[in-house]
Amino acid sequence: MKVLLIADSPDLDSVYIERHAGKVESIIVTDGAADKLPATVTPDIICGDFDSLVVPKAREKFTTSEFIALPDQNQNDLEKALELALARGATDVTIVSAFGGRMDVSLANLSVMIRHHTACKLAMVHGEVMTRVLSDRSPSAASVTFDTRPGSFLSCIPLDGEAVVSISNVQWAMQEGTLRSGSQGVSNRALGGPVTVAVHRGLVLVGYEVL
Repeated sequence: MKVLLIADSPDLDSVYIERHAGKVESIIVTDGAADKLPATVTPDIICGDFDSLVVPKAREKFTTSEFIALPDQNQNDLEKALELALARGATDVTIVSAFGGRMDVSLANLSVMIRHHTACKLAMVHGEVMTRVLSDRSPSAASVTFDTRPGSFLSCIPLDGEAVVSISNVQWAMQEGTLRSGSQGVSNRALGGPVTVAVHRGLVLVGYEVL
C-alpha cells in the first residue's frame, strides 16, 4: 500500500501534497498538520496525541477521516504515524513536511527515517529534494533507481563512517568506491535518465531532485 504521510512542519509543502494526494492509496496526517492541509486534500487518518488540534472542530471538517489517538510520549508524532502506517500494511511511504522549523525536530524526524528505513520503501520530501536512506542491512534497502534530468544534482552522504557505494549515470560515477563522512559525496550531477545508487557496505543518506 502506497501512503502519503504528512507531518507538522511550519513549511507545509502544499504544492507537493496537492500534486501527489491522488497517487496514493492512503493519506495519514499528524494532528498538528491537519488544519494546514490544502482544501482539496482529505486525509484518511488523522493521528497523534491531539495536543495541536481542536478535535471537535476537526471532526466537523473531516467527516470521513478516522481519528486515532496515539498518546505515547516516548515517540514523536511522526514515528507514531509511521508505525501506524506500517501496521496498516504500508509498503511505500513518502513523508512530507518533516523538515523545517526547529533543527532538533528536523534531526529527530530524520532519525525516524534512519531507524525504519528497512521496514518499507521510505522517503522524505522537502522542497525539491527527495531523501532516502540506503544500507546493507536489508536487500530491499540496499539500492534505489530514480529518473533524472541532465545536470540535476544528487548527493550520497555516509552516516556511519565509511560506506562502499556504486553510482551509475552521473558525472562522477563510482563502482564499489569508498565514501567517507564529510562533503565528498555532495552535489554529484546526473547525466539524465535513470540513476542507480547501490550501497554495498554502510549506511548512506541519498538526496536528489524531485522531478
